Amino acid sequence: VGCVVSFKSTPGRGVAGMGLGVEGRTYVKVLIEEGKRLVIDGTDVGAARASLDFTDQFRDAAAKSFDIGLTMQIREKELLVTAKTEGAAHTTELVLPLTSEQRARLLKNRMAVLSRDGRHRITPYVDDARRGEPDLMQPAAANRWRYTLLAELYAVERAVWRLGGAAPVSLLGLRDRLIAAVGEGQARQVALKANLAGELESVSGDVRKCTGSPEAIDAAVRELQGR
Repeated sequence: VGCVVSFKSTPGRGVAGMGLGVEGRTYVKVLIEEGKRLVIDGTDVGAARASLDFTDQFRDAAAKSFDIGLTMQIREKELLVTAKTEGAAHTTELVLPLTSEQRARLLKNRMAVLSRDGRHRITPYVDDARRGEPDLMQPAAANRWRYTLLAELYAVERAVWRLGGAAPVSLLGLRDRLIAAVGEGQARQVALKANLAGELESVSGDVRKCTGSPEAIDAAVRELQGR
């Protein structure tokens, strides 16, 4: 969970941040105080209170925009809070130890946006690790599965397409083996690639002898030779 706390309207005044594990009016407070320090107050849930003054360099960087980003990670035994200035020029971290019961409360209960003694602007962000539906109108990245033989498979497939029904058995067999190797792991792909140059030359010879048109044969051979 994260948020950006802005002190633009009231520089250097008040406290603002987020509350975690809200039950009634009790919660763990994660706050920026007056733009000068980071505070985690867990006394409402029986945890400790921790604070850390920002360095002069951090405060100078934050004063350029009056924005400070907070990221809160609920880990197995602790709450880790990271504060950053704009552009992540400076980063500082503060940890609050948690018992299993305190952690369960933070995960189970609601969150709250907190502000006092100022006119702060707070933009919360939540990443629950879900991804939206893919946009099928957008092209995927080239070779996103890192298939070692993608270029060779592409060339062989295009050669088959050029020849159509005249494609020789050796070319069709090579295509089928390259497709099968997609799911056989990188070691198998590397082994197949080691002997592929000679096999492509042999298959090119079969293509030259097939019953396709001279134009289709020439185009298929050029595909297999990477041209």
